[in-house]
Amino acid sequence: MADISEIAENFSLAGGKLFNRTRRFWRQVTSPLRSLPDIVIVGAQKGGTTSLYRYLCQHPNISGALTKEVHYFDNNYDRHPLWYRSNFEVSGEEVVLEATPKYLFHEVTLWRMSVLLPDITVIALLREPVSRAYSHYRHVRRGMGKWGTDHRSFPEAVRSDIQAVNEKGVLGGNSYKDIYHSYVRRGIYAPQVRRFKRVYGDQMLVVKSGDFFKNTRKVLGDIFDKIGVAQVDVDVGEVHKGGQYEDEIPIREELESFFKPHNQELYKLIGVEKWWDY
Repeated sequence: MADISEIAENFSLAGGKLFNRTRRFWRQVTSPLRSLPDIVIVGAQKGGTTSLYRYLCQHPNISGALTKEVHYFDNNYDRHPLWYRSNFEVSGEEVVLEATPKYLFHEVTLWRMSVLLPDITVIALLREPVSRAYSHYRHVRRGMGKWGTDHRSFPEAVRSDIQAVNEKGVLGGNSYKDIYHSYVRRGIYAPQVRRFKRVYGDQMLVVKSGDFFKNTRKVLGDIFDKIGVAQVDVDVGEVHKGGQYEDEIPIREELESFFKPHNQELYKLIGVEKWWDY
């Protein structure tokens, strides 16, 4: 016979599931009254988007989604737009925010976004691509997502992805390799940023992750100005950033040499002198 603690635990789990189902049902019923996003953080993965999202959501006039990564324009586009609306709050005065880092890299998200969200502010947070690749690799090795894994060495994994660049280009989709093993491709930023800038122009804000990590409050202030909300002092606490790997990344020089022309293409595109020292 089950003891009291087991019964209580099962009851609590059942109650939690019922609450979540009821909440989701209520949101779907009221979805026509809910707002679409005004701002979407589109990437890049492992670039600091979680921290940026959390800090922006502290602003009293910014409202986040039910979950940070809604994945509507990549994984859930078969659902009705009202389902997408159900992830946000009832329309009011707040600026509405979503963040799904895969949007920048996924090849079909842009035109989908441009149809439903033509007037939004798009934010891309770009991390130095060699460190980004290694952080991505370590994340996968730790069990990224439900099925992510990679038993290859880092050099083997990135060289395989470089071959994928030559065979299929930079942009990806929902395949296993595109989601988990796109270590190099996600860091070739120019083609990803260029397509968004063609649609959103000055509505797109491209931020260097290093600047965000070092001068968090200034970057947040610039974003507040961009989206037209008052300057407020948010609690940045400890930045939720990945580790720094300057001295331990295998084949760093090889990767720096690979990324150098791609970085230069990015600098020209966004009008900066240089972001990374190679």
